[in-house]
Amino acid sequence: MSVCSDVASHRVSVRAVLSRPADGASEQLVLVKISANSLTGEHQTAPQWLAVHFPAGESEICLSALHDMGEHPLLWDEFCPNLYRMTLSVYCIQNGTLRIAERCEDFGIRSFTVGEHDGGRQFFINGRPTILRGEINCAVFPRTGYPPTDLNTWMQLFQLYKDYGLNHVRFHTWIPPRSAFQAADRLGLYLYVELPQWGRRMFGDVYQGDMSDVRYYFPAGCTRRHGPRKAQCFAFPHCYRYLL
Repeated sequence: MSVCSDVASHRVSVRAVLSRPADGASEQLVLVKISANSLTGEHQTAPQWLAVHFPAGESEICLSALHDMGEHPLLWDEFCPNLYRMTLSVYCIQNGTLRIAERCEDFGIRSFTVGEHDGGRQFFINGRPTILRGEINCAVFPRTGYPPTDLNTWMQLFQLYKDYGLNHVRFHTWIPPRSAFQAADRLGLYLYVELPQWGRRMFGDVYQGDMSDVRYYFPAGCTRRHGPRKAQCFAFPHCYRYLL
């Protein structure tokens, strides 16, 4: 399941793949419930019900829907890292028994834009000018020799950044594990991740404007794997970064 928010429309795009046993030869109707509530309980949205039809012989279908977040959704930024939990519930009758399957995904609502101030070099988060105060992370973890993969360690590490007044971390030529994105989402840190490659032609000749491979590898290798992370504001191949 993937979730993509839009601040202007106050709506969230939800995409999911629904599957059933491969031997399902008959038609089948399932009910899907979409709900999104803030993790603090401060804001709850009206649940949305959809009827989804499995054609005969089909074991997998793609679901795409827009979910209304109401007039005043809670926005995410470094000062108020508001998060929601999207819950997708599927109800079906199988062998005379009601079966329910659920999938949850945490997400935030924020916009990241570049404004006209200072020659078009001013970043804006939710329409507010933002100055990046950050540090470079080169995957140096001498005690273990590898980056941590658990959430608690990343929460402790990123809290140090917050305690020193930083709001941004650049991951030099590497993409951290999913737990790092989750910690940044919760604490309100902006992340800049890069593909691990210095050469100019591994992902297409970017100097000649060929970005086809880059546009593929970033969504496939980062966004699709780690989900709708609001902390991730930048994502570039290392060799392309210097062209910006």
